[in-house]
Amino acid sequence: MNPFREGAAGKYFVGRDDQLKRFTRSLTALRNGEPAHLYVAGVNGRGKTSYLEKLVEMAREKSGVLAVRVALDGGVRAQQQILAMFEKLLRKIDEVHTEVASAPRLVAEWRQVGDSPFQLPTSERLQNDHLLQDLAYVRDVVAELGFRHLVLCVDEGERIEPYALSALKSALLELQEYLVVLSIRLAEDHGDPVRAGKLKLEEIAAAADRDMGAARLFVGGVGLGSFTPAQARRCVARRLEDNAIRFDDEVIGLIGRVAEGLPDRIISYAHEVYDRTEADEAEVATTDTFRQTFVSLHQFELDAAKALCAQSTGSERRALRELATHDVPLTPLELAKKLYTDVPVNALEPVAEALRGVLDRVGDTVRVSAGGRYLVPDAVRRYALEISMEPE
Repeated sequence: MNPFREGAAGKYFVGRDDQLKRFTRSLTALRNGEPAHLYVAGVNGRGKTSYLEKLVEMAREKSGVLAVRVALDGGVRAQQQILAMFEKLLRKIDEVHTEVASAPRLVAEWRQVGDSPFQLPTSERLQNDHLLQDLAYVRDVVAELGFRHLVLCVDEGERIEPYALSALKSALLELQEYLVVLSIRLAEDHGDPVRAGKLKLEEIAAAADRDMGAARLFVGGVGLGSFTPAQARRCVARRLEDNAIRFDDEVIGLIGRVAEGLPDRIISYAHEVYDRTEADEAEVATTDTFRQTFVSLHQFELDAAKALCAQSTGSERRALRELATHDVPLTPLELAKKLYTDVPVNALEPVAEALRGVLDRVGDTVRVSAGGRYLVPDAVRRYALEISMEPE
């Protein structure tokens, strides 16, 4: 079975050590009666859902802690959003209740027409005291099951309606038994997902009659970026443990490199490589396997690279390929040093100027920074260029 199938993240979780330590501190504070609510922020594909699943797993390992993960529905009014989130919470708790008491309880009470202990279903608008009473009732029920604290990990948290966030804040300020971790998907983070997440929270809070306390409720932020090369390797290698199919070390490195360390892309590439290896009835995925997979996925980028190759001289192709093999920007002089290792440095200036002209000519492929360093910014185009410019 392909270990890179979607949804298999839980037992294969790797990396994020510092981010997990941040949650551990919040969990300790919760058990000491001082909950420090968190938000986790990152652009799409950074592994926020897997991170939340890991937090739930970690919390459940602690005595007296009940943890659940719910996802918010977007595009609905604040009242309906709270109701939907609340029912998901009750369903999760009822799973535990069934294991301990042999029967579900909360969902049935939630849905009963008369004499329901819950307040929210009967209210026509969002009432902060209703939410507080209902969360307090849930707290008391789970306490009967032996749980003193609840951890609620909210996925798709950027969808939360402003007044739902405001109501949640008002309730949580009165309840010391809850810890909420809100996941925020960012459109972009400009290299600082923690700050971008904070700004998003403040934007939502401002829309609730500028209830900025709703944003300040989350006293800590966790940012999820790309994996380091070492973490990317672990991500792939961990899933291949005790598996009949292996990946060459070079293949594992290529997957992390072309995926730019993005967790979802790493899994996607590894999934395709695994399937191709299995279809070939091979036991080891080689560089050729990866290249065949890459060609099938990125024909457009390869065609563009081949067209550029056809328009370039031999020396230009060599220079472009050398640049494409590096994930960091290089000045023309640095590139010249790598290409002409036997030439004295003081004689490389004319070569560097010639290289500058070549790189400027293909400005739609190569980007130059303010410091005069050149880079092929997109990892897919970079690898397409690298293999297209190989000497025949």
